[in-house]
Amino acid sequence: MKKISANELQTLLAKQKVTFTFEKQNGESRTMTATTNPELLEGMIINPSKNEGVFTVYDLEEKGFRSIKKDITVTI
Repeated sequence: MKKISANELQTLLAKQKVTFTFEKQNGESRTMTATTNPELLEGMIINPSKNEGVFTVYDLEEKGFRSIKKDITVTI
């Protein structure tokens, strides 16, 4: 397992689906498989977040959009 920044995660998500683990605001650990690659979103469009401190991803397992804080470190 490798630790990467949220910026590195955004780069990977734009290319492919990625399974990663991060710490939620409440301190719980969360594992998610997500992407921002339009080819994998079956016609859905990810709108940029209005909050500059987060970015939006599509959770492929839960089939919904999620916000990820830009200042987190994730493990892939």
